[in-house]
Amino acid sequence: MVYIFVCIALISFVLAFKYKKPFILATPFVLFALYFLWQVAIVPLGFMETMRFIFSLR
Repeated sequence: MVYIFVCIALISFVLAFKYKKPFILATPFVLFALYFLWQVAIVPLGFMETMRFIFSLR
């Protein structure tokens, strides 16, 4: 999975310089946030219980 995010980051980096559109650099961050939300959503607990569990880990 890490390799996929690295490839997406490299592709967005190249495209941002090729097309001179800096907002393309936000693509890896947006995709990582969506992936995080997806992983939280597939936990069989409620959203608040999942958030408490994640932030209570030490």
